[in-house]
Amino acid sequence: AVLVGRVRHGRHLLASAVLLALLADPLLAVTLGFALSVAATAGVLWLAPPLVARLPGPRPLVVTLGATVGAQVAVAPVLLAAGGQVGLSAVPANLVAIPAAAVASTLGVTAALLAPVSVPAAAVVAGLAGPALGMVTWSAATFAGPTGQAVDRALPALVLVLAAWSAGRWLRAQEDPRLRRVGRLAGPVVLGLLVLLLRSPPAAPPVLTPQVVVLDVGQGDAVLVGDPSAGWMLVDGGPDPGRLRSALRRHGVDRLAAVVVSHPHDDHDDGLEGLLGHLPVAMMVVGPAAGDPPTSPLVAEATAAGVPVHRVHAGMGWRHGTIAVRVVSPPARGIADDANESSVVLRLDADAGGSALLTGDAEVIAQTRLLGDPAIVDVDLLKVPHHGGATNADGFLAATTPTTAVISAGQGNPFGHPHPDVLADLAGVDVRRTDLAGDVTVPLERGR
Repeated sequence: AVLVGRVRHGRHLLASAVLLALLADPLLAVTLGFALSVAATAGVLWLAPPLVARLPGPRPLVVTLGATVGAQVAVAPVLLAAGGQVGLSAVPANLVAIPAAAVASTLGVTAALLAPVSVPAAAVVAGLAGPALGMVTWSAATFAGPTGQAVDRALPALVLVLAAWSAGRWLRAQEDPRLRRVGRLAGPVVLGLLVLLLRSPPAAPPVLTPQVVVLDVGQGDAVLVGDPSAGWMLVDGGPDPGRLRSALRRHGVDRLAAVVVSHPHDDHDDGLEGLLGHLPVAMMVVGPAAGDPPTSPLVAEATAAGVPVHRVHAGMGWRHGTIAVRVVSPPARGIADDANESSVVLRLDADAGGSALLTGDAEVIAQTRLLGDPAIVDVDLLKVPHHGGATNADGFLAATTPTTAVISAGQGNPFGHPHPDVLADLAGVDVRRTDLAGDVTVPLERGR
């Protein structure tokens, strides 16, 4: 429109783009991403100009802030209708992401125009967009996590303090001595409210999709399984109760539908100490390695708290909302009287199509038994056995054919996990490591 001198009204261009896109692909009309993109653009075009006209300050900052607020206000109804949440942290997140996205988009269009003329030149221009795209993903990751939760809680607190300070100042200026006394009390009262607000745990975000979250708890295993209808299930708890509780807070977990203890080793169950007194747990699941009958401090703790304890083995299973949980190992009597080999191995199959294999610390004997089992084949997500140690049966990792493999290991651990041979066996697989990436979240949806 600019090049041919035609009308350049942004609203007309947006309407034309939406119309053409829907004519090309009518199914876009029910796509959340399309709705969010259109709403955000409409917010920038309709809501941002009046905001920019009223905000003081340097023009570039005012334009960016106006566009950010306009886009955020416009997408809020879509997010709420889709079952999401709208936090104040979205504003600083977008202040970082929107300018970076504009740079990346401009370079992307330039690369697209160059590509028919020179693919190498287009590749160079496209590569220049890397740092800008990195800023977008950094902003998303940062403000979607604990930093965003802190901002969501701190900004309302700041507004409360400013409002109370203004009200207290007004009250202290009144002639009525009673009002002045109330004004003098406003400071301590607001300070107390502020402390309570900042110390209170964040609201638990809804689990919108079936997912597996491998938690960063150091050299150990702790895996959350989330379901929109059933909430969270925890498989193992790592070596440290403090780190586990911090990880659970990061994800807003305030109750657990189940706690599964794969086997009684410190790096898997020590972190569960005191958990039953920390948040509600509906049931505990243990394997043959827990003894017959199951005996351990954790089982005693569960029994004292009235939490049912279920002992499971291969062939058993249960439903966690829309996720089928199947125990594929060990057999009822365990394996070789060895806790690692007798680890509870779970196959997860979500109604949405995704699958996962959680292997605990299963080693050569247990894996060899499983090599002929269809339950280990064609999984979308593999929790790599034994923190990536070289304790695998020949062909086991290849047989699982995962799309994504997650290794739960601690930074600088003395065992050298993950072993180079394991990483070599997983060549071509999307390998993610908690020692490098922190918590790793993988949706249990086919195609995600």
